[in-house]
Amino acid sequence: MKKLTDAEKKEIIKNILGTADRKKQLGIEADLHCISKGDVKDILKADGVDLRIFCGGRHDKRRIEDEIIEEQAQEPVDEPDTTEQAESDEELAQQWADLSIPPEDIELDCKIITDVQDIPVEEQRITYKKPEILDGPPETKDEDDKELAEIKSKVDKLLQRRAELCAELDIIDTRLRKYTFFYEDLYDELTKAGVEI
Repeated sequence: MKKLTDAEKKEIIKNILGTADRKKQLGIEADLHCISKGDVKDILKADGVDLRIFCGGRHDKRRIEDEIIEEQAQEPVDEPDTTEQAESDEELAQQWADLSIPPEDIELDCKIITDVQDIPVEEQRITYKKPEILDGPPETKDEDDKELAEIKSKVDKLLQRRAELCAELDIIDTRLRKYTFFYEDLYDELTKAGVEI
């Protein structure tokens, strides 16, 4: 096992206990500190951490309430007489019945709402309308159409100008080829005649 400082060990413990996926963090810490997963588990054991945290469940100390409930379940319970139990059941039923029916002298303020307009103002929903971000008043469709038509005419003019320039370049290229052939032929004839250039 690689020798780790106390600060590194505390960092490993803090990182593992502070994450949701402890198994994954166990591998990450082992890779990060160039030690095995078993070494990381040994560090946790040495600090008193229960390794059952890697099994996915919570392994906290049992709550006191759970222990009291178990103790009560183990104690024998004295069963009351059937007549006493019957009387207590009737009393309990009457208490529940009294709770479910309101006394006649109490008026309940119930209002039946049949239409949206009957809802009080504070209960009505307020719909949020997204604000429009504009520099000026909204443009009409005609203005948009005019702008698009102007842009299209500019593009058409540029395309026409490009076609004209391409045609002119073709003419220039043809002339240059003619001059090139003429001068090549002239040069060949002069060199055949013995003239040095």
